[in-house]
Amino acid sequence: MSGLRLENIHKSFGEARAVGGVSFEVAQSEIVALLGPSGCGKSTVLAIIAGLEAADQGDVLWDDQSLASTPPHQRNFGLMFQDFALFPHMNVADNIAFGLRMNRRETAEIDQRVQATLDLVGLPGFEKRDVNTLSGGEQQRVALARSLAPSPRLLMLDEPLGSLDRNLRERLVVELGQILRRTKQTAIYVTHDQEEAFALADRIVVMNRGQVEQVDTPQAIYRRPATIFVARFLGLGNLVPGEIRNSEESRFVSTPIGNYPVESTLEGKVTVLIRPEAVTLDGEGDCQLEGRMVSCSFRGSTCRAVLDVQGFELSFDLHTNADIPAIGEIICLGFDSREALQIFGTTLDGDK
Repeated sequence: MSGLRLENIHKSFGEARAVGGVSFEVAQSEIVALLGPSGCGKSTVLAIIAGLEAADQGDVLWDDQSLASTPPHQRNFGLMFQDFALFPHMNVADNIAFGLRMNRRETAEIDQRVQATLDLVGLPGFEKRDVNTLSGGEQQRVALARSLAPSPRLLMLDEPLGSLDRNLRERLVVELGQILRRTKQTAIYVTHDQEEAFALADRIVVMNRGQVEQVDTPQAIYRRPATIFVARFLGLGNLVPGEIRNSEESRFVSTPIGNYPVESTLEGKVTVLIRPEAVTLDGEGDCQLEGRMVSCSFRGSTCRAVLDVQGFELSFDLHTNADIPAIGEIICLGFDSREALQIFGTTLDGDK
């Protein structure tokens, strides 16, 4: 099904380039997360989609029709911000009804939509409540209800949980996903939080310095990050320099911490990612890694262990159903090279 499509979007503010050649699609009823660090261009892309900013180059299309000449109020797009922007002088019902009244809906329809959206976000009976007396989570729900009430064809959420504490964010991001899927709401969710994006989105657009680094499902991005930046941004920091070499019997990557068999078609200098979850304490697998335990952080079913391996500090997730070695102890980890290693054709300093 058709939906939103961005084609080669560019935007600069003076000499500063904010967005350079961004393209991606959002199918109807799909939730897509724009994920990246602060200043990477996420909010600028959102403003261009909303019509609040004009692109210097490229086009925004809905159902294959350009929106270049369509003003913001005629795009039928909803926008929800981090600070919720609730009207303090209005009660809950009036806040939710605001967009409906601006669209000149009938009173009976407005009342019905207010009731329906309050039920949807789990706040029945809150119509007359003063928004200034609500908790942060309740205000977030009211802001979501106000955004959903006019039935926008696209809902854009710009860091909507950023002002809430972590425990509340973790709970609300799940509920938010359930609400958006229940209503089959097409949505773009802007965030710098990887866990939020992974928990909520059907697909993720990873951005860096105004450009798209990777577009894929959460699982695919985590399993196979396309670039060193994506790997680092996802917390996959076990990166070491290497060089692809051939022997009479095999093809392998030579690194400062060992030589490992690979099936990569790359040549020359590369970067090697060792996945933190793909190792075992029993030393089993076609590869081994020996290092000294530097620190260990208990995380329930796993322990995040930091090892000093030939001067490289590498982090691994060890299952706590086995005895965890003591700090300072030398341990040997085993792994399957096909599962644990990923080879990038770029060196750590960015040279090819």
